[in-house]
Amino acid sequence: MASSVSSEATTLMGVVSHLGLRMTLKAGQVLFREGDESNAVYAVISGRIRISMATPVGREVILGIKVPGQVFGELSALDRLRRSATAAATETTILAQLRGDVFLDEVSRTPALASLVIRDLSGQLRRANARIATRDTDNTTVRVGHLLVELVEKFRRHATTSGPITLPITQDELAAWVGSTREATARSLATYRRDGLIETGRQKITVLDVLQLSKAILALS
Repeated sequence: MASSVSSEATTLMGVVSHLGLRMTLKAGQVLFREGDESNAVYAVISGRIRISMATPVGREVILGIKVPGQVFGELSALDRLRRSATAAATETTILAQLRGDVFLDEVSRTPALASLVIRDLSGQLRRANARIATRDTDNTTVRVGHLLVELVEKFRRHATTSGPITLPITQDELAAWVGSTREATARSLATYRRDGLIETGRQKITVLDVLQLSKAILALS
């Protein structure tokens, strides 16, 4: 493993992918579980990683989907506590894995990287707060719409087209993410599908027009 970050590796993704070791996960394979002792930091090179946690009654709540270009696991590297969530591959996924102590060394001697870590964690906290607020104030259809728009914005950063975006997510995963039942989520998707805003298929949802979807959400709010 290299001893220092190259000049072009000035982002969190650059640090982890440059210094980390490559590993491959199969679809459904668990990288780490909630409560595990581990402080490694990961970067998604290709594929998808689902971040989730279990409620006291055993229900899975999806916290996020990590796509190529994103880093995760830095919280345990910073506080050295057990994993707060479970990470599993939703498809064949290639990751870069970097030891937590190496990651902290790079961050501590590079103020710009420390700032990026703070901004990244702040963004995650803001998104989590927004989802908590919408669960208490918005109906399922609005929550589903907001999440689809959020996912499109995330996936579009790594897409080669500005047209429709296909999201590799199932209706069960979507329901768990917005904190609703599968039936209510399916009805919400049917509403957007009827309006020509999305298409649904096996383990995927295609957003046809994100701008019109955003306008539909506003009308329903």
